[in-house]
Amino acid sequence: MGAVGIAISGGRDTDSTAATVGSAYGALHGSSSIPVELVGTTHNRVRSAVRDFDRITIDELVQRTLKVIADLEKADGS
Repeated sequence: MGAVGIAISGGRDTDSTAATVGSAYGALHGSSSIPVELVGTTHNRVRSAVRDFDRITIDELVQRTLKVIADLEKADGS
């Protein structure tokens, strides 16, 4: 059984658990290692209960994350 299958078989909040495991697995093994039938689409938008972040684009999240990394590196003197 694959990583996502094991996460789902545990029950409870399986959609969040499977998404988290799938994200970590994809980060470690590359997106091509995830079977295409398990990959959905968000139409480049993320749904969130966090104020001002519902329907933010993935591209915007990437840019914000890269800025945080750059700011941390600058503060660290790297």
